[in-house]
Amino acid sequence: MKKNLRKIWAVLIVFIFFGFIYNSKREFYENNVAFYNKNLNGNILKIVNGRGTKVYYSAENYFYLDFYKGIKLEDGNSFQKTDNDLKIYKKTTDGKLIFKGVGEMEKPQETYFKFFFNLY
Repeated sequence: MKKNLRKIWAVLIVFIFFGFIYNSKREFYENNVAFYNKNLNGNILKIVNGRGTKVYYSAENYFYLDFYKGIKLEDGNSFQKTDNDLKIYKKTTDGKLIFKGVGEMEKPQETYFKFFFNLY
């Protein structure tokens, strides 16, 4: 009876552990999907390096640089996001916007499961 109880506890702990691992990248994925589906104009306020590099375009809203491909982004750049294109502009000292180039946002996986296990 004691051995069966230990096995049950061991299996339970393993399932909880794998549950935490599986959900560890969920916010990363959900943020990518939400930003990809938006069409907006904004200014890059700051770029914060960490587990994933966050590009803030408002005090609370950001996207991850991991899903962006294109010209280098800098603090103070303006952008226009339509579909998967990210048009980057730089503001001059007299307030005019100069077009720098176009970057591309990577299309997110269809499901979190595919994203987590890198299934294409």
